[in-house]
Amino acid sequence: MATSLLITASIYCFALAIFHVLFWRLFNWPASLAGAGNLNVSVTQTLNIMLTFGVTMYGAGLLWSAMHPDKAAWALPAAGALFLAVRTVLQPFQFSMRNRPSQLITIVFALGTLIHVAAALSLR
Repeated sequence: MATSLLITASIYCFALAIFHVLFWRLFNWPASLAGAGNLNVSVTQTLNIMLTFGVTMYGAGLLWSAMHPDKAAWALPAAGALFLAVRTVLQPFQFSMRNRPSQLITIVFALGTLIHVAAALSLR
């Protein structure tokens, strides 16, 4: 069970990374950021690249844990659960919840939280 949950959590992370790579197309970057100024455009895009890298490496760590369950630690998926829980809580404060995409992404973050919690609990 732990292996399946860790693989599911890693797939979730890889999908999240792909979603972040698509920001350039989805949000018409950098043109849509231009009004924020050159520095903010650069910072936003750099942070997105680094978040994509971090989520990809985290997903790889989860996948490694799935392949080596004897060395897997519950703290790894627990950290992801906490990250996603905080992201879920911040969603209504940072983004309008009046539109379907915001509501859907909030559900996706909550689902990711639950997947990671289940993976962490399966290792305890």
